[in-house]
Amino acid sequence: LTMSVSNGPDGWSLHDRLPSSSPKAPFGITISKLVQYLNNNFVFDRMVLDNTGLDGYYDINLLIKPDAGAPDATGKPPDAEMFIAALESQLGLTLQKETTPVNTLIVDHVDTTPAPN
Repeated sequence: LTMSVSNGPDGWSLHDRLPSSSPKAPFGITISKLVQYLNNNFVFDRMVLDNTGLDGYYDINLLIKPDAGAPDATGKPPDAEMFIAALESQLGLTLQKETTPVNTLIVDHVDTTPAPN
């Protein structure tokens, strides 16, 4: 399942897209997939973790409007504050800042010349 984001006349819209491979495929996306989208697209300045405990698939259609006083003629993607407001008002999801250990991959050396087979 994939997420798509588009800029329309009413604001930015984030919604799920179903695969066309099977009619038995689940409808919607998991909360984990939504979190993965937020992390992969650098919406926030820190990692988002799924602590909801919610299983299953959800039909998510999130409309993110710029502030009424801020013109959006630039067409730039929504910022973190817009996402936070939309997640809370439309989906009932809140984000809380906390410090927690996460797995991290550290690359300390890269060879620029490929090794022979």
